[in-house]
Amino acid sequence: MTDPASSEVTREEVDVRRSPRVWRILALGAGLGAITAFVLTFALPETQGFSRAQVFGFSLLLFVTLFGALAGLVVVLLDRLVGRRVVRTTAERIVEREAPAAPAREEGPADPAAPTDSDR
Repeated sequence: MTDPASSEVTREEVDVRRSPRVWRILALGAGLGAITAFVLTFALPETQGFSRAQVFGFSLLLFVTLFGALAGLVVVLLDRLVGRRVVRTTAERIVEREAPAAPAREEGPADPAAPTDSDR
């Protein structure tokens, strides 16, 4: 390991604002929609016109979309409520630069007349 040749520290005032994890909340909504579709498919009696797989497919499409949209609405509401509070704080940025290393020299074969693997 080499020691850094120079190190710069800069301090800056920054605004920190919390925000919800969008993809996690949307995935949670879609997962709850899939679970709801599965439970309702097997909890309700089977119909004459459609098989259970078809009912599951239709309800999966419906509930994943519905619960995903509800999760999106929750994300927007959380962003409005949680994102209001902005905290001003000091951030430190440390930039370390290493001294350039000496270039490594390439070594060829010791005997240029020696056979290589491709000659055999």
